[in-house]
Amino acid sequence: MADEITLTIDRDRMTSLGSTLRARFAAYDKARRTVEEQWIKNVRQFVGEYDPKILSNLKPEQSKAYPRVTRVKVLSMVARLHALLFPAGESNWAIEASPIPSLPLPKLVEIVGRWAAENPDKQATQDEMDRIVKLTADEIAKKMQKVIDDQLSDAGAVGSVDYQELVRDVIFSGVLYGCGVLKGPMTVDTLASSIEVDDNGVPQVIETTTYRPYFEVTPIWDYYPDFSAKDFKQQDGEFQRHVYSRHTLKTLADRQDFMGDVIRDYLRERPNGNYTKKTYEQELDQLSDDKQETQPGEDKKFELIEFWGCISGHDLRGAGIEVKDNDLDKDLYACVWMIDNKVIKVAQSPYPEGVSMYHQFVFEKDEVNLTGSGLPAIMRDSQLGVSTFTRMLVDNAATVCGPSVELDLDQLSPNSSKSIAPFTAYLKDNASPSGARAVQNISFDSHIPELLQAIRLMNEFADTETFVNPMTGGDFENTPSEALRTSGNMSMALAAAALPFKDIVRNFDRFTKSVIHALVEWNLVYNPRREDLRGGGAKGGRDARA
Repeated sequence: MADEITLTIDRDRMTSLGSTLRARFAAYDKARRTVEEQWIKNVRQFVGEYDPKILSNLKPEQSKAYPRVTRVKVLSMVARLHALLFPAGESNWAIEASPIPSLPLPKLVEIVGRWAAENPDKQATQDEMDRIVKLTADEIAKKMQKVIDDQLSDAGAVGSVDYQELVRDVIFSGVLYGCGVLKGPMTVDTLASSIEVDDNGVPQVIETTTYRPYFEVTPIWDYYPDFSAKDFKQQDGEFQRHVYSRHTLKTLADRQDFMGDVIRDYLRERPNGNYTKKTYEQELDQLSDDKQETQPGEDKKFELIEFWGCISGHDLRGAGIEVKDNDLDKDLYACVWMIDNKVIKVAQSPYPEGVSMYHQFVFEKDEVNLTGSGLPAIMRDSQLGVSTFTRMLVDNAATVCGPSVELDLDQLSPNSSKSIAPFTAYLKDNASPSGARAVQNISFDSHIPELLQAIRLMNEFADTETFVNPMTGGDFENTPSEALRTSGNMSMALAAAALPFKDIVRNFDRFTKSVIHALVEWNLVYNPRREDLRGGGAKGGRDARA
């Protein structure tokens, strides 16, 4: 998109745009803080640490035991969903032509001409023409599916990263936090060799620059959606926060699609960076294994904000992008990068309206939170119940099993031992009353059986709340054997076990449709053979359904 920047940049308009978007980001950041608090609780629950408020109410001598039931449930859910969503030897998506496809005019002319040449003496019928159009559309859909299937096998920016590997991280984020986000398709250019046949029918090997789509997993902590929207499609825009080193920022200044002079001026003005850790980052640091009071890495780091949403045609033209006069008053989908409130990049989206750069997998939708609820929040009370009763069990066991004695110091000789240890002789004073004991055992009631039963009850609640139980987890040893006596009963039992996951699978289907739709549109813009992949209208991919 470097060739789009052809006009003079209006600095005043860019300053106004930067201030407006920066203020909007601050509002999104503020609206997200309540959700961040829940995310932090989810992380603590996953790693097995109590919230500070709970710890402050515990005495130093009390047990801090925290069984990691949530971790087991989260990892089991991720594995179960991955197995359901990516069955071995099968694809979880397909591209089909519309029942009544609409092909581009040149393609329709080609179809009519070919039919007329093959059937010179035959009279055409509408049914025959509709059938040929449908067959052609089906063939185009098959080509598009083959192309996208190949692209998903190498979906990362660098190295060999397939789509399943990326999506596993999205699923994990969705289960842990409530929402997982995949960004793309973005474009990387590579040098490739291919065979092309010239006009004389001679094959030639040529080396050309080709484009390849790629995706990135966006950490939920870096994603700032519009929480005032009821649905992601209703957002006014969405932000992503980046933290770059000085070197990485300088490489952006050398790219033609960024405003290099603005970046270089900023580096001279702020050589030590503008990055300051947010509250959630400081709390996450405290959960790290080393437990350092302060984490290194704040010096010479730069915080950049990326925005995807609608801006006016005037702003696009002010950024040096050619915009038609009749589009100046329209809101156009675009990308804006900022450092503080300085705009360093503006680019209009090459895709048609309705194609998003961010694709969200919401684990469980609710009416309160745009990003849904994660598994830890769903089973929080059960996890705290297990932890509470476990602490009580450990404390009670220590009290019951440990030696507890009563010492009468008036009866003990000054030279007698006052510690509890094996093979210890306790010397009484000669002045002690006859028959009185200087050391006697004290016993406390044991509640271990009742506490074990309470822990089992809380675990059963967790099984019910999360649908992750021995059957869904594949542990058939702990399930009734009668239901698994025949293969038919086994199949029915497994189908019933998978039933609660169907709502989650439907949520993931929406995510998959968004990803594949975006890839269809990418191929209609950047694929060198895009004319063979058009299925209807100017952007034929909209007739293809994922």
